[in-house]
Amino acid sequence: MPVPHHAPAAPAPTLHAAIGTLRARGVRLSAPRRRLLECLYAPGPPRTAEQLAGAGAGDVATVYRNLGALEAAGVVRHSHRAGGAACWAPAAAVRAAAECEWCGRREPLDPAVVARLRAVALHTLGFEVHLDHLPLPGLCAECAGRRTNDPWEASRVAA
Repeated sequence: MPVPHHAPAAPAPTLHAAIGTLRARGVRLSAPRRRLLECLYAPGPPRTAEQLAGAGAGDVATVYRNLGALEAAGVVRHSHRAGGAACWAPAAAVRAAAECEWCGRREPLDPAVVARLRAVALHTLGFEVHLDHLPLPGLCAECAGRRTNDPWEASRVAA
């Protein structure tokens, strides 16, 4: 499983801005790295390394190696769906989210709420939480409304 880098995220909302940020940080922009950036900044949801490789960003090993370098530079970030593979996107596009354990619905969290959650965790636990790496698991309002106290019924509703 990829390990999140703790370099500050670089606010690079466009491919051009990302290239400028990487050059300013002295990161080498090889042809495979540039192709990977083009795939990452193409419209669409966050993608797995395998999806990026399939989109022309290079072989899977090269994609993983370059994703590590770009994440260390703060230009991209990876996050996970509940129980899922790592998916990469431009750092500016990765947001904290809540995800329904039954239907998979994912909702971004309000930045003010995220700030409060982080402050509470730091104050009460002395722990800096990274809410943009993994979704907060739970049930959306619709699924919670279908929940019962009967475990057999609950497992049939979820299926």
